[in-house]
Amino acid sequence: MRMKISNKPSGGVISSFFVNHFLLTLIICNTNAFIDFGYVYGAQLIAPPSNNPSSPNSRGNHDEFDFEFLGTGNAAFLQTNVFANDDGHREQKIQLWFDPSQDFHTYELVWNPNQIAFNVDGRPVRVFNKGPGVNFASRAMHVEASIWNVSWAGVVDWSKGPFIAYYQGFDIVANQTSSNSFCKASLSDGTVEKNWELSPKQQRQYEEIRKKYLIWDYCSDKSRDHPECEN
Repeated sequence: MRMKISNKPSGGVISSFFVNHFLLTLIICNTNAFIDFGYVYGAQLIAPPSNNPSSPNSRGNHDEFDFEFLGTGNAAFLQTNVFANDDGHREQKIQLWFDPSQDFHTYELVWNPNQIAFNVDGRPVRVFNKGPGVNFASRAMHVEASIWNVSWAGVVDWSKGPFIAYYQGFDIVANQTSSNSFCKASLSDGTVEKNWELSPKQQRQYEEIRKKYLIWDYCSDKSRDHPECEN
């Protein structure tokens, strides 16, 4: 997904791109479909059927991967989160090395049976690995993109509105699942084994980004019980 967030400075505004297994607001149709594993670069979205029983208050334990910008303008943080058949709480925050409100940048999810990589302009900013005792997403997903407001992200300065998030350059390379009976597509296999781990170059980029730009990691909160934090 190529994204650009609002350049009007304010707290409380969330600009997001994420995948989950719920039919909540939008679903992929036409040229795309629900996916099992693969690359997600963006979204082409339409409204779901009106008989959809899901609602934001009934999510419960589910699978989801999030790119979320907290705030707008050059002070915005990028927050990522992983839900793996649970209620998430795996937030990581980074201060990007560029102003995300000034131009489009590419935000990419690479999901395979071994790991989930969150990439920004081709550089991994987060990697979530499968391991013993670690919950790992396994259900078919669809893409959503939205802009919304919430109190835990700060106070919205409505005098600066309207706040607009921009999206372009959508692409998916993935396995198609049969879970979605009303969308049909032909997607290529995005789970080739060479992409199951970071390359040496990507590993160096990842370590450098964590060292320079990571400002919060959920594993720092010892009150939370996440087995992956023990590694």
